[in-house]
Amino acid sequence: MKLGVIGYGVVGKHMTADIERAGHEAVVFDVANIARHNASRDEINACAAAFVCVSTPSLPSGACDVSAIDDVFDWLSVPAIIRSTVPPGTTAKLLFESSLTVAFCPEFIGEGVNAPYGAMRQPPFLIVGCEPDDQEWCAAVLHALYNSECELVFVSALSAEVAKYAENYFLALKVSWANDLFRICAQTGADFPAMMAAVTHDYRIGRSHTHVDPTHPGWDGRCLPKDTAALLTLVGAETAPLLDAMIHVNKIHRGEA
Repeated sequence: MKLGVIGYGVVGKHMTADIERAGHEAVVFDVANIARHNASRDEINACAAAFVCVSTPSLPSGACDVSAIDDVFDWLSVPAIIRSTVPPGTTAKLLFESSLTVAFCPEFIGEGVNAPYGAMRQPPFLIVGCEPDDQEWCAAVLHALYNSECELVFVSALSAEVAKYAENYFLALKVSWANDLFRICAQTGADFPAMMAAVTHDYRIGRSHTHVDPTHPGWDGRCLPKDTAALLTLVGAETAPLLDAMIHVNKIHRGEA
């Protein structure tokens, strides 16, 4: 099967590897012409489906810039699964404006040292946001790449879009929590690594995202600042006061406030 990959950044490279590992042909298109064998739009539109993995950076306002997504759907003519992070309502808008089958399947590759999902041959689950009538098609495409141990969690596209933001919101919150505890231990004289090793034995907490580097406190990277800012810009501080406070707390931890 020929499957298109549009955008050859971190997500696009990961998607290309998954397609090729499963024995299929990845046809890669990138506007910056950085792919190994950069395909044309026509070659993408000759594929069975396309994975959209383009960049969705922050605008100066903090909102998510979906212009690259819009540019793709101006010429795309095959069914699409969006892997790029997009604001809630984007998939519904694309479904309304085009005659294509469109699904949203957020990625959870992660960053940092040995990111858990990035090191896996396949993810343990995929959240798939699509219309009920498109679930069979989505399952056929994804099961061509991942075996039955990868659980497909079907929800509406809107729920999937919010779920992606919810994941990064929670991980940022956990990093902020750990950074506060690092400062609390420093003030009280407690041993932070020993304390954290003890408290994370509680399965409700877990050890993920609890390491604190005092030379690089708080959270940053490609995703957490962008996605938390986009979500707050979308809904406002009155709706999400904890999110608003968390972003401010991170600035304190990082010495930016």
